[in-house]
Amino acid sequence: MSYYINRTFLFLTNDAILRFNTNGTVNEASYFGFNKVNGEVVSKWEDYPVEEVRGFFRYHIIVGVYSYDNLEAENIPVTTLLQTGNNLAYIKIQNERNSKLRVNDIPLTPRFIEARSSNIQPTNGVIHAFDSFIIPLIE
Repeated sequence: MSYYINRTFLFLTNDAILRFNTNGTVNEASYFGFNKVNGEVVSKWEDYPVEEVRGFFRYHIIVGVYSYDNLEAENIPVTTLLQTGNNLAYIKIQNERNSKLRVNDIPLTPRFIEARSSNIQPTNGVIHAFDSFIIPLIE
């Protein structure tokens, strides 16, 4: 079980996965609304290929512990557990009053996320919770 020791976990709230608009349609900012299957919105993980889901969650686990103790306003490149060439992510603390933690806030990024709650410290690393998801950077 040492595979998940000394890791930074980017936890996702339910809204990050499946969020509905006021008219009942799936919000395109949620994972299920953003990542359609054959052009259709899906409502369960089983609708996606297993390797796609595995890769998605691996990209949300970072090797090493990154918290307010060792992050600054400048991006730090970090390695995720995604097992392809685009396994890098960037993490930083915003240099402003609320000091929000951000992931992949770099020029030309497909999307960055800002933590809802951060610096939760379990015994095996640190957890940051998000209302949105990230996708691997374009190589």
